[in-house]
Amino acid sequence: MSMMRTTAGGKLKVNELGAATGRRRRPRNHDELIAAVEAGTKPDDRRGGVLFLGSCQPAAMVSRLAQIPQRHDRSPGRWSHVALVLDWPTGARPDQIVGLECALDPADPDAAVPERNGVTPFHMGRYRDSRRYPNMAFGALCSVPTGTESGEKKKKGRGKDKEQVEAETKVVAASPSGGPLIDASFKERLRNAALRPADDTSRYPLWEWLGVWKAFVHGVGENPLGRGIAHPGAAFVEYVYRSVGIDMSPGALSPSTSPEVLWATLLYWHQHLAAGSGRIQVWTSMTDPDNLARTAKDVAFNAALDA
Repeated sequence: MSMMRTTAGGKLKVNELGAATGRRRRPRNHDELIAAVEAGTKPDDRRGGVLFLGSCQPAAMVSRLAQIPQRHDRSPGRWSHVALVLDWPTGARPDQIVGLECALDPADPDAAVPERNGVTPFHMGRYRDSRRYPNMAFGALCSVPTGTESGEKKKKGRGKDKEQVEAETKVVAASPSGGPLIDASFKERLRNAALRPADDTSRYPLWEWLGVWKAFVHGVGENPLGRGIAHPGAAFVEYVYRSVGIDMSPGALSPSTSPEVLWATLLYWHQHLAAGSGRIQVWTSMTDPDNLARTAKDVAFNAALDA
């Protein structure tokens, strides 16, 4: 398991919390990640944060496989879903941390309606179990304290890759590139956009895309990403950020946003996101980074019924 933080300086810091555990020794929840995020951010920083999830359920596995063409090593994606956290008070329990998502398997199917473009609320407690969701990450677009001088901190990479160092962190009061200033007002506008998910159905017909993806994960039709149909969860996050002037897929060559595209944006395009007026922080908790957690069950129900 590892925690990872990205700064606007362009490099990456990885805080090792322990080696990835095997299947039998996997922890039961992601509470360590939740605690680390809360300790390293303010409530306003956590608002609008992007929650990445990698499930080992059958439909989720298909979603990961669909992202193979978008990965440079042609391996299955680590993420099957992304969601947007709206309110994370300090000291809140996981079931008190709330957000919105466009999920293939919403917590309350009755809440998924076309007038809300298929977007539904969720609580962080739903994704706490690391046996069902072995991979979790949280990315936050944070404000920078004003009145602080720019500084630089360096740390040896412990013999690993060049990304595993803490880099220069520039602190400014406004964006020199003309991007939005990351402050409480920006986060409020982002939250308001999320609460109106059907304002741009011409570009983001999430309700229709949910139907295409649900059919695909059950074996019907071609890979939606190859047809220019974005992953609904990732597209919802993209829509919200685009509403406040931030492009979450600046490196994409086609309109096929997915969890992997957003993940690459956080890791490699974070300077574009922060635009000099903020900083990106990312935490990860991966107990199954290679997406091999699911074990096939017996084709018959005899053993299950006898248990």
